[in-house]
Amino acid sequence: MAKRSYFNAIVYLGNQEVHLYVIDEAANWDFCTTYINVQDNTNACENIESPDGMAVVEGTIRDWRQKTVDGVKVSATNARTASEYLTSDNGHYGFELALNSNYTIEPIKDINPLNGVSTFDLVLISKHILGITALENPYQLIAADVNGSGSITAFDMVQIRQLILNITTEFKSSPSWRFIDASYEFTTDNPMAENFPEKEELVDLTNTENIDFVAI
Repeated sequence: MAKRSYFNAIVYLGNQEVHLYVIDEAANWDFCTTYINVQDNTNACENIESPDGMAVVEGTIRDWRQKTVDGVKVSATNARTASEYLTSDNGHYGFELALNSNYTIEPIKDINPLNGVSTFDLVLISKHILGITALENPYQLIAADVNGSGSITAFDMVQIRQLILNITTEFKSSPSWRFIDASYEFTTDNPMAENFPEKEELVDLTNTENIDFVAI
């Protein structure tokens, strides 16, 4: 979470509590408490130093083709606090967090499961299963394993076909999007079976951290 000063006011990124006041001409007034989500969509807060005792944790979410992904709810949580940031078109998120604490950074997006899904996917998966043309990109392989079985089979094709035909409205065993720490390197030919990180655990935060995720 970054900050910037404007008329001697400090605005922090992320979910912030605000008080809304209403006053009429007779000086009657009341207020309510709500929350706003402050975002830095143009990266205007880059290179702004954090105050003492705080550190910026930020990153960008892209798919394997390097296209940024919007609408991802990224949370930064620990035993005492929780903050959320919703990515915009640039796929960027950012928090300003207290030092010397542990945090879990986790992106979530589970909407519109038909986004990017087509009958052509069934063709590609069928060719992979039959050994005609294998899927080699690990992110494609993980995406094709829609039932989370750790392998790609005809059962995955059945679930995709049911979704396309509106027989079902969601994948039964997995969210519509999954996210993997972009720094993770796959080490086997079966990425579905690897324990890849879908969230980042920060232990005793001491410095600024940049954590990118690959969206699947």
